[in-house]
Amino acid sequence: MLRLLTFVLPLLLKGPTKGPIKNLVGRSAFSALAFFGFFFLLAALFVWLMVTYSLVVAFLAMAVIFFSGALLMLIKQRLAASKKGRRISPTTKTEDALTGLLPDSLASDPSIQHVLREIGKNPIPAAAIAALVGAVVARELFKKD
Repeated sequence: MLRLLTFVLPLLLKGPTKGPIKNLVGRSAFSALAFFGFFFLLAALFVWLMVTYSLVVAFLAMAVIFFSGALLMLIKQRLAASKKGRRISPTTKTEDALTGLLPDSLASDPSIQHVLREIGKNPIPAAAIAALVGAVVARELFKKD
């Protein structure tokens, strides 16, 4: 442990203020201190409950604390997963800025709607392809012979 501290301490004291290593070390130190603080808080609560009430009440209180923490973590993960899975592809004129630039006759065409849905599903590759096609067309139209 002392060997690890001899490597970490100079990074904390003299390291750059915005370096990624210092941020990692700082977050790790914060996490370790928070873990030990929480551990000793639970240990003190356990001892106080054991002395004040009984051993059964102390174990029951610890079980409730750990179970509620696990339940909160499970709810948080499920909410994050449900928000991550939601993605709306633009299919109507109000949802997409590109559709607003098209005339109504083109926007209602099924083949154009299919292309707009594909752009909504893969916007980065669609933008790269559009830039490439635009560069090729501009080069062919404006090339000097």
